[in-house]
Amino acid sequence: AEIYTGDSINQDQKLRKYTNLKDGRYYIATKDVGFNGTIDYENGVKIPQNETKFKAAPKDSILLCIEGGSAGKKIGYLESEVCFGNKLCCFTPFILHSKFIFYYLQSSCFLDFFRQGTTGIITGVNLSQLKTILIPLPPLSEQRRIVAKIEEILNLET
Repeated sequence: AEIYTGDSINQDQKLRKYTNLKDGRYYIATKDVGFNGTIDYENGVKIPQNETKFKAAPKDSILLCIEGGSAGKKIGYLESEVCFGNKLCCFTPFILHSKFIFYYLQSSCFLDFFRQGTTGIITGVNLSQLKTILIPLPPLSEQRRIVAKIEEILNLET
């Protein structure tokens, strides 16, 4: 998977240039990612398509908070291409089932490794530490079966 962080926008610039635009890519900050896996796309901030200084996260990628009190706790699955903040990390799978990564990043196994790597006053994990965490990689067909079973169980709970 490709793993990278986003870009910050200072408040003044956000209000002046990127708030209440009609068109553009949604800009997702940590506050827009819920503890329950949801993402609030309608936060009023958009980045114009022709703006090149912001990294984009493609549809079907995963955003994980990697800094602050929400580090490792806020995660969301993208249903649209977005630009995103610097305290979020994007996982864009190449040879993995996207939802498999999404569910794995919520597992106690991953969270244990994640917490071991946290440092600093503002608790967080940097990209180089994050990239050392091993992810078990079953064959793609098994990843699909695991995702289907998890989603079947989640649907029974709602």
